[in-house]
Parts: sequence; C-alpha cells; structure tokens
Amino acid sequence: EYGKDFHRGRPELKDAFMGIATAVLISNSSLRKYYDQLRSRGLDDKKAKKSLARKTAAIVLAIMKTNKPYDDKYEVKTANKINRKI
Repeated sequence: EYGKDFHRGRPELKDAFMGIATAVLISNSSLRKYYDQLRSRGLDDKKAKKSLARKTAAIVLAIMKTNKPYDDKYEVKTANKINRKI
C-alpha cells in the first residue's frame, strides 16, 4: 500500500541489538563513549541507541567473519596508527 511504513529486518535481531545498546549504557566502554558523543552532537536518546545498535551489529559481524575476540581499545589503536601516518 502506497505511503505505508515498511520495516525491514528481523524483529528478533532488532530487539536483541537494541537490548545490547541499552545494556552498554551502564558500562564504561568505548561504546558508551560513542553513545555520549552522539548525544553531545544533538541526537535524541532513541536515535543514539539505534546508531549504537547498528555499531554493535557491525562489531558482531566482524567478530564472526574474522574469528578474533572483541578488543574495546581497537578504535583507539586504529586512530593512533592513522595519526602517526599523517
């Protein structure tokens, strides 16, 4: 039907990743810092959590593809490598 919202994706996975995003908020990790940055840029809570859920989904996919454990300091290490090259 024209004009009707069409939602893609599996609701179970969406709920799981939104739950992960909510759980991250009580931690002191790089993901929590990412959420805080989004909020400081003016995103409301719902949009920031949705972005955090997408980021956690990307992390899970990378872990599954590479079979390497999650490293919370990875982004800091990567940023330092990039800064050294410049």
